[in-house]
Amino acid sequence: MENQHTGLQELTGQESGIVVYPAAKMGIVCNWSSKDGLPRMLEAAVIWSGESIPDAPAKRYGYADMAEIFKNLEIIDTSEDRGGDVLPHISGKVFDLGAVVVIAPDDWA
Repeated sequence: MENQHTGLQELTGQESGIVVYPAAKMGIVCNWSSKDGLPRMLEAAVIWSGESIPDAPAKRYGYADMAEIFKNLEIIDTSEDRGGDVLPHISGKVFDLGAVVVIAPDDWA
């Protein structure tokens, strides 16, 4: 049986990152540890219809690979401490969950 997680914080081991919807060409920079805020609502209502998140192996992506992910994406930044120009300069773990890609950048909380 596949492992299941209750939230993105448990899956990624961090509190914030980027949720990418490739089909919609959209990415959302957010803090997903909040239980009552918009990110938690997005997680429950938009990313998965169930209450658990499927397990996915993390792949390590460098700057060039990340730049390819962000190419042609509209980025919505819900965080207060990130600049829009930070995205081309990140590396980190990428979790491919099918219709949604979750990115846990290095050095983000």
